[in-house]
Amino acid sequence: MRLLSSGAKHASEQTKTKTNPMLKYSLIAIGSAATASAAAVKFMHDEVGGMDALNRTVNFYSLAIPKYIQYRAHMFLDSDDELWDELDKETSQQGLDKILELRGFYIKSGQMCAANIGNGFPTIWQETMSILQDQCPSKPFPVVRSIIEADYGKPLEQVFVSFEEEPIGAASIGQVHRAKLHNGKEVVVKVMYPEVEDLFRGDVRTIKMFCQVAQPVHVPPLEEVERQFMTEFDYVQEAIQMDNVRKNLEKAGLAGKNKLSVVPKPFLEFCTKRVLVMEELKGEKLPDALKKDIELYAESAGMAVDKFKAQEEAKIRDMKRKGEDISGPSAEEFDMYIKLIKAKKRAENLAVCLHNC
Repeated sequence: MRLLSSGAKHASEQTKTKTNPMLKYSLIAIGSAATASAAAVKFMHDEVGGMDALNRTVNFYSLAIPKYIQYRAHMFLDSDDELWDELDKETSQQGLDKILELRGFYIKSGQMCAANIGNGFPTIWQETMSILQDQCPSKPFPVVRSIIEADYGKPLEQVFVSFEEEPIGAASIGQVHRAKLHNGKEVVVKVMYPEVEDLFRGDVRTIKMFCQVAQPVHVPPLEEVERQFMTEFDYVQEAIQMDNVRKNLEKAGLAGKNKLSVVPKPFLEFCTKRVLVMEELKGEKLPDALKKDIELYAESAGMAVDKFKAQEEAKIRDMKRKGEDISGPSAEEFDMYIKLIKAKKRAENLAVCLHNC
C-alpha cells in the first residue's frame, strides 16, 4: 500500500511538472488578452468615444466609404458634367438624410457645406444642405423646459413672464426661443441639447479621419471649428466672450448702431452652462445674404446669375480634375482687408476733423 501510495504521489508530481508550462502559457495568453482588451477599451474611449460613438461612426462610414469609392471612380473615368451632377444630387440627398438621422456635429458639417466654408462644395450640395441653416429638427418643448428648470433650480415662469414654445431656430448644439423677462425686456434664449458635448467629440473625430483620406482640403476648417466648438459647451463662457467682443468692437468704432457690425448683448445674470439669454437682433438670414452676394458678383462681371454660377462651378470642376486645392482668402489677404477697413475709418475721422476745423 505504501509502495502504491508512493508511486501515485510520484506520478502526480510528474503530471504537475508536465502541466505547469501549459498553465504558464495559458496565464500569459490570458494576460495578453486582458492587456489587449484594456488597450482596445482605452482606444474606444479616447479615440472613438465609446460604444455609442462607435455605432455612429459605423453608421456614417456605411454611406461615406461606398460614396467615396464611387466619386473616385468618376474621377478616374473623367466623367462628364452631367454624370457628376447626377451623382451630386443623389449623394447630397442621401447625405442630408444621414445628417438628420445622426444629428450632432453632422448638422454643423452640413451647415458648413451650405455656407460653402472652404470653397470646396459643389452648388448642388450647397442647395441640398441649405435646409440645415434654419430648418433643423428641434427638441420638444418639455425637454427644453426641463433643461432650463434644472439649470435655474426654479420653474420657468419665475424667470420669464412669457416663453414661446415654438423655437425660432434650431441647430447642431441647441435651439433658440423668444421670451420676455420679468423686467419687460424681450430676449432670445438659446438652450443646449442634453449629451451634445459627448456626441460632438466623437463625431468630429469620425469626420476628421474621413476627410484626412478623402477630402484633405476640408481638414483645416474642421480643425478650426473643432477648436471653436470645444469652447462653446459652456454658455456662461460664451456669454462672457460675446460681451467682451461687443465692448471691444464698440470701443474701436466697428460695432453698434450704423456701424460695420452689431453684437447682441448677453444678460449674464440669466446665463448658465446650458442656457444663454441675450437680446434679439433682427437681421437677414445668412443664405439670403450669400445669394445677394452672388448677385453682386454676377452684376460686377456683367453676367446673369445662372451663367455666373455655371462658370464658377466649371472652374471648380477643372481645378479638381487638375488636383489643385480650392481654398478661400489667405491670412495675409484677411490682414490686408482689415488694414483697408482701418484706413477707411481713419480717413473718415480725418474728414470729420477737417470739417469741424
